[in-house]
Amino acid sequence: NLFLNSWMLDTYNLEIQDNIFFNKLVVGSGKTLTIDPMGGNHTILVDDLSVMSGTLNIVGEGTVTMVVTGKMAFNHTTYINNPGTSDQLVFIYTGPTPNFNYITKMNAHVIVLGNKGPVNISDSTINGVFLTDNNNVNNTSNNSVGPSNMMLIAPNAAVSLSGSYSINGTVIAKTFKMDGGASLKYADVTTTGFPFGSTEVVADPDPEDIISSGTVIEN
Repeated sequence: NLFLNSWMLDTYNLEIQDNIFFNKLVVGSGKTLTIDPMGGNHTILVDDLSVMSGTLNIVGEGTVTMVVTGKMAFNHTTYINNPGTSDQLVFIYTGPTPNFNYITKMNAHVIVLGNKGPVNISDSTINGVFLTDNNNVNNTSNNSVGPSNMMLIAPNAAVSLSGSYSINGTVIAKTFKMDGGASLKYADVTTTGFPFGSTEVVADPDPEDIISSGTVIEN
């Protein structure tokens, strides 16, 4: 377990030189966890991730693939890899409730597979490729969050944009609905670092390993 939620410490630098596993990884309000892959391409497997109004960043050289297999929770003013770039972090979620809510900014390529509930992206800005096999993807915002520079690939899904949610990028969906003040504008999205056919090599689990998840995914 890694708990960064005590008054005794506001920041922590985690240097990793191999693939590692956490039962629980918690970043509390106002805390900053920096993960340094030390120039390598490493996988972090997490069963329970909580970033509650905190910051989780990737620093230094190398890339991180974070695989979350169980619970996941975020809160307002959460930052994931800000001011980093999406090619530093591949975020894979295979848990039951794919709620990407209240993330002020997330710079990462996101893969969401094998979930029962719909994918909810509420009041969140996510920059990168977002791939899911889910049947429903709901993007909504009631606040003035910035537009997501996103390539949303959801070929099986009914995708909706509502409220003031904005995407600058591309949407691939089974069906698409947009209402309220939502907007979709075409823009280039950097795919470098995305593990399926990307232009750079990163920690790259086979798609079959992710879809039939349940064991530790290693390089």
